[in-house]
Amino acid sequence: MERPRRFFKIAGGGVLLLVIAFVISYFWIKNGEYWFIVNRDDPADVATVFTLSFMRNRERSARRLVAHEEWGQLDNLIATHQAINCAIPIDGDTYLLGALKRSYEEESNTYNYDSLVSLPCSNAFYSLSIKDITLQQSNDNWQIIGWGEVCEAWGRRNDCLP
Repeated sequence: MERPRRFFKIAGGGVLLLVIAFVISYFWIKNGEYWFIVNRDDPADVATVFTLSFMRNRERSARRLVAHEEWGQLDNLIATHQAINCAIPIDGDTYLLGALKRSYEEESNTYNYDSLVSLPCSNAFYSLSIKDITLQQSNDNWQIIGWGEVCEAWGRRNDCLP
């Protein structure tokens, strides 16, 4: 009789740990902490997640993608921005999301991207583009070392196309 009780105690403990891990993961993702799901080996992915983090004012997520030297500029950018918390639709026909490569400099190992988010939100389209996102490889990860003009617009779908 002792073996089945021991088995159920161990199994019950395992199930409890899984439930706790699921709950923590759910609230972490719900709160927009994107940095842990970004592929840091792909500069386009880093640029896209940076744009989403900025859109939702997720400073902690954005900081993990930006070089320390640029944190002051990031703080100024986020301080003047109102968070946009629109859900990204499941079907790919109603929104645009991604980064467009502009250039690569082999000598300095830097990429330059324009990033765009355009999606329906509160009965209108919201568009955000960040131009000239410059990324450099550091410790086998890509990090953002600068960016240019930020365009935000409500209205037509492609108001901020790069």
